[in-house]
Amino acid sequence: MTQAQKKQGRAYEIDYLRIFLTILVILHHVAIAFGGQGHFVIGVKDSPPLVGLALTLFLEVNQSFFMGLYFAVFGYFTEGSLHRQSEKGEGAKVPFIRKRFKRLVVPALIFYLVVTPVVKALVNGLYLGKGVLRYEVGFGVTWFLLALFLFDSLYALLRPNGEVTTTTPPKIKQLVGLFLGVGLVTGLVRMVYPVGSGLAFLEFQPAHFAQYICAYGLGVMAQRHKWYEEIPLAYGRRFGKHFALLLVALFGGLGLALANGQPVEVAMGGGSLTSFGLAVWEQMVFLVLTLGLLSYFRGHLSGKNPWGQKLGGVTFEAYYIHTGVIVGVVMVTQTLDFGLQLLTVSVLSVALSLGLPLAWKWLGSRFKSLQQSRQTGRP
Repeated sequence: MTQAQKKQGRAYEIDYLRIFLTILVILHHVAIAFGGQGHFVIGVKDSPPLVGLALTLFLEVNQSFFMGLYFAVFGYFTEGSLHRQSEKGEGAKVPFIRKRFKRLVVPALIFYLVVTPVVKALVNGLYLGKGVLRYEVGFGVTWFLLALFLFDSLYALLRPNGEVTTTTPPKIKQLVGLFLGVGLVTGLVRMVYPVGSGLAFLEFQPAHFAQYICAYGLGVMAQRHKWYEEIPLAYGRRFGKHFALLLVALFGGLGLALANGQPVEVAMGGGSLTSFGLAVWEQMVFLVLTLGLLSYFRGHLSGKNPWGQKLGGVTFEAYYIHTGVIVGVVMVTQTLDFGLQLLTVSVLSVALSLGLPLAWKWLGSRFKSLQQSRQTGRP
Protein backbone atom coordinates (compact mmCIF):
# COMPACT_ATOMS: atom_id res chain seq x y z
CA MET A 1 0.00 0.00 0.00
CA THR A 2 1.32 3.44 -0.91
CA GLN A 3 1.69 6.32 1.54
CA ALA A 4 -1.11 8.17 -0.21
CA GLN A 5 -3.47 5.27 0.35
CA LYS A 6 -2.53 5.01 3.99
CA LYS A 7 -3.33 8.67 4.50
CA GLN A 8 -6.66 8.38 2.74
CA GLY A 9 -7.43 5.04 4.41
CA ARG A 10 -8.52 3.49 1.14
CA ALA A 11 -7.13 0.35 -0.44
CA TYR A 12 -8.17 0.86 -4.05
CA GLU A 13 -7.17 -2.65 -5.04
CA ILE A 14 -9.96 -4.04 -2.83
CA ASP A 15 -12.44 -2.06 -4.92
CA TYR A 16 -10.93 -3.54 -8.08
CA LEU A 17 -11.09 -7.01 -6.55
CA ARG A 18 -14.82 -6.49 -6.02
CA ILE A 19 -15.17 -5.77 -9.75
CA PHE A 20 -13.32 -9.00 -10.54
CA LEU A 21 -15.52 -11.01 -8.16
CA THR A 22 -18.69 -9.46 -9.58
CA ILE A 23 -17.62 -10.51 -13.08
CA LEU A 24 -17.04 -14.04 -11.76
CA VAL A 25 -20.55 -14.08 -10.26
CA ILE A 26 -22.05 -13.12 -13.63
CA LEU A 27 -20.00 -15.71 -15.54
CA HIS A 28 -20.88 -18.31 -12.89
CA HIS A 29 -24.57 -17.98 -13.65
CA VAL A 30 -23.96 -17.84 -17.39
CA ALA A 31 -22.12 -21.17 -17.06
CA ILE A 32 -25.09 -22.73 -15.24
CA ALA A 33 -27.48 -21.42 -17.89
CA PHE A 34 -25.39 -23.08 -20.60
CA GLY A 35 -25.25 -26.56 -19.09
CA GLY A 36 -23.04 -26.43 -16.02
CA GLN A 37 -24.26 -28.25 -12.92
CA GLY A 38 -26.52 -26.07 -10.80
CA HIS A 39 -29.79 -24.19 -10.91
CA PHE A 40 -30.55 -20.90 -12.63
CA VAL A 41 -33.77 -19.25 -13.71
CA ILE A 42 -33.10 -19.90 -17.41
CA GLY A 43 -31.30 -22.70 -19.24
CA VAL A 44 -30.12 -23.09 -22.83
CA LYS A 45 -31.46 -26.19 -24.53
CA ASP A 46 -29.28 -28.94 -26.03
CA SER A 47 -25.99 -28.14 -24.32
CA PRO A 48 -23.20 -30.46 -25.59
CA PRO A 49 -22.12 -32.91 -22.83
CA LEU A 50 -18.43 -31.99 -23.05
CA VAL A 51 -19.22 -28.30 -22.79
CA GLY A 52 -21.41 -29.02 -19.79
CA LEU A 53 -18.57 -30.94 -18.14
CA ALA A 54 -16.07 -28.14 -18.80
CA LEU A 55 -18.49 -25.54 -17.41
CA THR A 56 -19.14 -27.72 -14.35
CA LEU A 57 -15.40 -27.85 -13.62
CA PHE A 58 -15.26 -24.06 -13.95
CA LEU A 59 -18.20 -23.80 -11.56
CA GLU A 60 -16.55 -26.08 -9.01
CA VAL A 61 -13.33 -24.05 -9.00
CA ASN A 62 -15.29 -20.80 -8.91
CA GLN A 63 -17.61 -21.92 -6.12
CA SER A 64 -14.67 -23.03 -4.01
CA PHE A 65 -13.50 -19.46 -3.43
CA PHE A 66 -15.38 -16.58 -5.02
CA MET A 67 -18.31 -16.16 -2.63
CA GLY A 68 -16.08 -16.82 0.38
CA LEU A 69 -13.75 -14.07 -0.81
CA TYR A 70 -16.79 -11.83 -1.32
CA PHE A 71 -17.73 -12.33 2.34
CA ALA A 72 -14.13 -11.67 3.41
CA VAL A 73 -14.09 -8.37 1.50
CA PHE A 74 -17.38 -7.23 3.02
CA GLY A 75 -16.23 -8.27 6.49
CA TYR A 76 -13.16 -6.11 5.91
CA PHE A 77 -15.29 -3.10 4.95
CA THR A 78 -17.83 -3.65 7.74
CA GLU A 79 -15.16 -3.53 10.44
CA GLY A 80 -13.72 -0.38 8.83
CA SER A 81 -17.14 1.26 8.85
CA LEU A 82 -17.80 0.36 12.49
CA HIS A 83 -14.34 1.55 13.50
CA ARG A 84 -14.82 4.96 11.83
CA GLN A 85 -18.23 5.24 13.44
CA SER A 86 -16.78 4.57 16.90
CA GLU A 87 -13.99 7.12 16.32
CA LYS A 88 -16.61 9.79 15.64
CA GLY A 89 -18.38 8.91 18.87
CA GLU A 90 -21.27 7.28 16.97
CA GLY A 91 -21.06 3.99 18.81
CA ALA A 92 -24.77 3.12 18.67
CA LYS A 93 -25.21 -0.29 17.09
CA VAL A 94 -28.92 -0.07 16.33
CA PRO A 95 -28.56 2.81 13.79
CA PHE A 96 -25.86 0.81 11.99
CA ILE A 97 -28.11 -2.25 11.78
CA ARG A 98 -31.00 -0.06 10.62
CA LYS A 99 -28.85 1.32 7.80
CA ARG A 100 -27.77 -2.17 6.78
CA PHE A 101 -31.42 -3.27 6.78
CA LYS A 102 -32.31 -0.51 4.33
CA ARG A 103 -29.23 -1.22 2.20
CA LEU A 104 -29.50 -5.02 2.12
CA VAL A 105 -32.85 -6.40 3.24
CA VAL A 106 -35.16 -3.91 1.51
CA PRO A 107 -33.60 -4.54 -1.95
CA ALA A 108 -33.79 -8.30 -1.28
CA LEU A 109 -37.51 -8.03 -0.49
CA ILE A 110 -38.12 -6.02 -3.67
CA PHE A 111 -36.25 -8.69 -5.61
CA TYR A 112 -38.36 -11.39 -3.92
CA LEU A 113 -41.73 -9.73 -4.57
CA VAL A 114 -41.17 -7.92 -7.89
CA VAL A 115 -38.01 -8.86 -9.80
CA THR A 116 -38.24 -12.64 -9.50
CA PRO A 117 -41.93 -12.84 -10.54
CA VAL A 118 -41.31 -10.63 -13.58
CA VAL A 119 -38.19 -12.55 -14.67
CA LYS A 120 -39.87 -15.94 -14.22
CA ALA A 121 -42.97 -14.76 -16.10
CA LEU A 122 -40.77 -13.70 -19.04
CA VAL A 123 -38.91 -17.00 -19.04
CA ASN A 124 -42.05 -19.13 -18.74
CA GLY A 125 -44.15 -17.10 -21.13
CA LEU A 126 -41.73 -16.00 -23.86
CA TYR A 127 -38.85 -18.46 -23.64
CA LEU A 128 -40.49 -21.74 -22.62
CA GLY A 129 -43.88 -20.95 -24.15
CA LYS A 130 -45.95 -22.00 -21.14
CA GLY A 131 -49.54 -20.91 -21.49
CA VAL A 132 -50.35 -20.54 -17.79
CA LEU A 133 -48.28 -18.02 -15.83
CA ARG A 134 -48.04 -18.08 -12.05
CA TYR A 135 -46.86 -15.51 -9.53
CA GLU A 136 -43.57 -17.11 -8.46
CA VAL A 137 -41.49 -15.39 -5.81
CA GLY A 138 -37.92 -16.01 -4.68
CA PHE A 139 -34.83 -14.28 -3.31
CA GLY A 140 -32.58 -15.64 -6.06
CA VAL A 141 -29.11 -14.10 -5.95
CA THR A 142 -30.14 -11.73 -3.15
CA TRP A 143 -29.67 -14.56 -0.64
CA PHE A 144 -26.21 -13.04 -0.36
CA LEU A 145 -27.65 -9.72 0.82
CA LEU A 146 -29.68 -11.50 3.50
CA ALA A 147 -26.68 -13.51 4.68
CA LEU A 148 -24.51 -10.38 4.74
CA PHE A 149 -27.14 -8.54 6.79
CA LEU A 150 -27.20 -11.43 9.26
CA PHE A 151 -23.40 -11.46 9.54
CA ASP A 152 -23.13 -7.67 9.83
CA SER A 153 -25.86 -7.45 12.46
CA LEU A 154 -24.43 -10.20 14.63
CA TYR A 155 -20.96 -8.74 14.41
CA ALA A 156 -22.17 -5.21 15.21
CA LEU A 157 -23.93 -6.52 18.33
CA LEU A 158 -20.99 -8.66 19.46
CA ARG A 159 -18.14 -6.34 18.40
CA PRO A 160 -15.83 -5.69 21.36
CA ASN A 161 -15.18 -2.13 22.42
CA GLY A 162 -11.72 -0.73 23.00
CA GLU A 163 -8.67 0.17 20.95
CA VAL A 164 -7.88 -1.69 17.75
CA THR A 165 -4.42 -3.24 18.03
CA THR A 166 -1.99 -4.31 15.35
CA THR A 167 -1.07 -7.96 15.75
CA THR A 168 0.99 -10.46 13.81
CA PRO A 169 -1.13 -12.22 11.18
CA PRO A 170 -1.50 -16.00 11.37
CA LYS A 171 1.17 -18.07 9.65
CA ILE A 172 0.47 -20.21 6.61
CA LYS A 173 0.59 -23.42 8.67
CA GLN A 174 -2.01 -22.00 11.02
CA LEU A 175 -4.27 -21.00 8.12
CA VAL A 176 -3.90 -24.43 6.53
CA GLY A 177 -4.88 -26.04 9.83
CA LEU A 178 -7.85 -23.69 10.17
CA PHE A 179 -9.18 -24.47 6.71
CA LEU A 180 -8.61 -28.19 7.10
CA GLY A 181 -10.98 -27.86 10.04
CA VAL A 182 -13.41 -25.84 7.91
CA GLY A 183 -13.25 -28.58 5.29
CA LEU A 184 -14.10 -31.28 7.82
CA VAL A 185 -17.01 -29.22 9.20
CA THR A 186 -18.21 -28.66 5.62
CA GLY A 187 -18.08 -32.41 4.96
CA LEU A 188 -20.16 -33.06 8.07
CA VAL A 189 -22.73 -30.43 7.08
CA ARG A 190 -23.00 -31.98 3.62
CA MET A 191 -24.06 -35.26 5.18
CA VAL A 192 -27.36 -33.49 5.89
CA TYR A 193 -27.33 -30.72 3.26
CA PRO A 194 -25.52 -31.85 0.08
CA VAL A 195 -24.34 -29.23 -2.41
CA GLY A 196 -27.38 -27.78 -4.18
CA SER A 197 -29.82 -28.29 -1.30
CA GLY A 198 -30.67 -25.61 1.19
CA LEU A 199 -33.12 -23.69 3.30
CA ALA A 200 -36.18 -23.20 1.12
CA PHE A 201 -37.32 -19.69 2.06
CA LEU A 202 -34.00 -17.88 2.47
CA GLU A 203 -32.33 -19.99 -0.26
CA PHE A 204 -29.15 -20.39 1.82
CA GLN A 205 -26.97 -23.40 0.97
CA PRO A 206 -25.51 -24.68 4.28
CA ALA A 207 -23.03 -26.77 2.26
CA HIS A 208 -20.89 -23.64 1.81
CA PHE A 209 -21.62 -21.61 4.95
CA ALA A 210 -18.75 -22.87 7.10
CA GLN A 211 -16.36 -21.20 4.64
CA TYR A 212 -18.49 -18.05 4.41
CA ILE A 213 -18.54 -17.59 8.19
CA CYS A 214 -14.80 -18.19 8.52
CA ALA A 215 -13.99 -15.91 5.57
CA TYR A 216 -16.13 -13.08 6.94
CA GLY A 217 -14.43 -13.40 10.30
CA LEU A 218 -10.98 -13.31 8.74
CA GLY A 219 -11.97 -10.21 6.75
CA VAL A 220 -13.01 -8.51 9.98
CA MET A 221 -9.78 -9.53 11.73
CA ALA A 222 -7.67 -8.44 8.76
CA GLN A 223 -9.10 -4.93 9.06
CA ARG A 224 -9.18 -4.79 12.84
CA HIS A 225 -5.60 -5.98 13.37
CA LYS A 226 -4.04 -4.65 10.12
CA TRP A 227 -3.26 -8.11 8.73
CA TYR A 228 -3.99 -7.23 5.13
CA GLU A 229 -0.93 -4.99 4.76
CA GLU A 230 1.27 -7.85 5.98
CA ILE A 231 0.40 -10.32 3.20
CA PRO A 232 3.70 -10.92 1.34
CA LEU A 233 3.56 -9.78 -2.28
CA ALA A 234 5.44 -12.97 -3.16
CA TYR A 235 2.16 -14.90 -2.74
CA GLY A 236 0.96 -13.23 -5.93
CA ARG A 237 3.80 -14.90 -7.84
CA ARG A 238 3.49 -18.30 -6.20
CA PHE A 239 -0.24 -18.95 -6.14
CA GLY A 240 -0.35 -20.05 -9.78
CA LYS A 241 1.89 -23.04 -9.09
CA HIS A 242 -0.03 -24.06 -5.99
CA PHE A 243 -3.35 -23.67 -7.78
CA ALA A 244 -2.12 -25.86 -10.66
CA LEU A 245 -1.23 -28.61 -8.18
CA LEU A 246 -4.70 -28.38 -6.67
CA LEU A 247 -6.26 -28.70 -10.12
CA VAL A 248 -4.22 -31.84 -10.75
CA ALA A 249 -5.49 -33.21 -7.42
CA LEU A 250 -9.10 -32.40 -8.43
CA PHE A 251 -8.85 -34.12 -11.81
CA GLY A 252 -7.04 -37.08 -10.30
CA GLY A 253 -9.54 -37.49 -7.47
CA LEU A 254 -12.60 -37.19 -9.69
CA GLY A 255 -11.00 -39.51 -12.26
CA LEU A 256 -10.46 -42.20 -9.63
CA ALA A 257 -13.99 -41.77 -8.32
CA LEU A 258 -15.51 -42.12 -11.81
CA ALA A 259 -13.23 -45.08 -12.58
CA ASN A 260 -14.62 -46.82 -9.48
CA GLY A 261 -18.13 -46.29 -10.74
CA GLN A 262 -19.09 -43.45 -8.41
CA PRO A 263 -21.51 -40.90 -9.88
CA VAL A 264 -20.62 -37.22 -9.59
CA GLU A 265 -23.42 -36.73 -7.05
CA VAL A 266 -21.43 -38.79 -4.51
CA ALA A 267 -18.94 -35.91 -4.25
CA MET A 268 -21.72 -33.47 -3.40
CA GLY A 269 -22.42 -34.91 0.04
CA GLY A 270 -23.71 -37.88 1.97
CA GLY A 271 -20.63 -38.60 4.05
CA SER A 272 -18.52 -40.41 1.45
CA LEU A 273 -14.74 -40.12 1.44
CA THR A 274 -15.02 -38.39 -1.95
CA SER A 275 -17.39 -35.82 -0.45
CA PHE A 276 -15.03 -35.05 2.44
CA GLY A 277 -12.08 -34.89 0.03
CA LEU A 278 -13.85 -32.37 -2.18
CA ALA A 279 -14.89 -30.28 0.84
CA VAL A 280 -11.27 -30.06 2.05
CA TRP A 281 -10.03 -29.41 -1.50
CA GLU A 282 -12.38 -26.42 -1.82
CA GLN A 283 -10.97 -24.83 1.33
CA MET A 284 -7.40 -25.24 0.11
CA VAL A 285 -8.34 -23.58 -3.18
CA PHE A 286 -9.99 -20.77 -1.25
CA LEU A 287 -6.84 -20.25 0.83
CA VAL A 288 -4.45 -20.35 -2.14
CA LEU A 289 -6.51 -18.12 -4.42
CA THR A 290 -7.48 -15.65 -1.70
CA LEU A 291 -3.90 -15.03 -0.58
CA GLY A 292 -2.68 -15.05 -4.18
CA LEU A 293 -5.29 -12.64 -5.51
CA LEU A 294 -5.00 -10.25 -2.56
CA SER A 295 -1.23 -10.06 -2.88
CA TYR A 296 -1.38 -9.77 -6.68
CA PHE A 297 -3.95 -6.97 -6.62
CA ARG A 298 -2.05 -5.13 -3.87
CA GLY A 299 1.22 -5.48 -5.76
CA HIS A 300 -0.02 -4.56 -9.24
CA LEU A 301 -3.36 -2.74 -8.96
CA SER A 302 -3.05 -0.54 -5.89
CA GLY A 303 -3.07 2.80 -7.72
CA LYS A 304 -5.98 5.17 -8.06
CA ASN A 305 -7.79 4.67 -11.38
CA PRO A 306 -10.84 6.76 -12.41
CA TRP A 307 -12.53 3.96 -14.36
CA GLY A 308 -11.71 1.43 -11.67
CA GLN A 309 -13.38 3.67 -9.10
CA LYS A 310 -16.44 4.19 -11.30
CA LEU A 311 -16.88 0.47 -11.92
CA GLY A 312 -16.18 -0.28 -8.26
CA GLY A 313 -19.00 2.08 -7.36
CA VAL A 314 -21.62 0.05 -9.29
CA THR A 315 -20.72 -3.52 -8.27
CA PHE A 316 -23.73 -3.71 -5.93
CA GLU A 317 -26.08 -2.63 -8.72
CA ALA A 318 -24.41 -4.98 -11.21
CA TYR A 319 -24.83 -7.91 -8.82
CA TYR A 320 -28.46 -6.96 -8.28
CA ILE A 321 -29.51 -6.73 -11.94
CA HIS A 322 -27.34 -9.42 -13.54
CA THR A 323 -30.00 -12.15 -13.34
CA GLY A 324 -32.39 -10.12 -15.46
CA VAL A 325 -29.61 -9.12 -17.83
CA ILE A 326 -28.55 -12.73 -18.45
CA VAL A 327 -32.15 -13.79 -19.03
CA GLY A 328 -32.72 -10.96 -21.49
CA VAL A 329 -29.52 -11.60 -23.45
CA VAL A 330 -30.16 -15.38 -23.61
CA MET A 331 -33.66 -14.77 -24.98
CA VAL A 332 -32.47 -12.24 -27.58
CA THR A 333 -29.62 -14.46 -28.81
CA GLN A 334 -31.40 -17.83 -28.80
CA THR A 335 -31.24 -18.15 -32.60
CA LEU A 336 -27.41 -18.13 -32.60
CA ASP A 337 -25.27 -21.26 -32.73
CA PHE A 338 -24.44 -22.60 -29.27
CA GLY A 339 -20.77 -21.56 -29.21
CA LEU A 340 -21.43 -18.08 -30.55
CA GLN A 341 -24.35 -17.65 -28.17
CA LEU A 342 -22.23 -18.68 -25.18
CA LEU A 343 -19.55 -16.14 -26.11
CA THR A 344 -22.09 -13.38 -26.84
CA VAL A 345 -24.05 -13.93 -23.64
CA SER A 346 -20.86 -13.99 -21.55
CA VAL A 347 -19.54 -10.72 -22.97
CA LEU A 348 -22.84 -8.83 -23.09
CA SER A 349 -23.97 -9.96 -19.64
CA VAL A 350 -20.81 -8.59 -18.05
CA ALA A 351 -20.83 -5.41 -20.15
CA LEU A 352 -24.50 -4.60 -19.58
CA SER A 353 -24.58 -5.53 -15.89
CA LEU A 354 -21.77 -3.07 -15.19
CA GLY A 355 -22.54 -0.61 -17.98
CA LEU A 356 -26.25 0.01 -17.33
CA PRO A 357 -25.86 1.24 -13.72
CA LEU A 358 -22.79 3.21 -14.78
CA ALA A 359 -24.82 4.93 -17.51
CA TRP A 360 -27.68 5.53 -15.07
CA LYS A 361 -25.34 7.24 -12.60
CA TRP A 362 -23.87 9.36 -15.39
CA LEU A 363 -27.34 10.46 -16.54
CA GLY A 364 -28.27 11.23 -12.94
CA SER A 365 -25.19 13.40 -12.48
CA ARG A 366 -25.88 15.21 -15.77
CA PHE A 367 -29.50 15.84 -14.80
CA LYS A 368 -28.41 17.15 -11.40
CA SER A 369 -25.85 19.49 -12.96
CA LEU A 370 -28.47 20.81 -15.41
CA GLN A 371 -30.85 21.52 -12.54
CA GLN A 372 -28.10 23.37 -10.66
CA SER A 373 -27.28 25.39 -13.78
CA ARG A 374 -30.91 26.44 -14.15
CA GLN A 375 -31.11 27.47 -10.52
CA THR A 376 -27.97 29.61 -10.77
CA GLY A 377 -28.87 30.94 -14.22
CA ARG A 378 -25.67 29.60 -15.80
CA PRO A 379 -25.60 27.64 -19.08
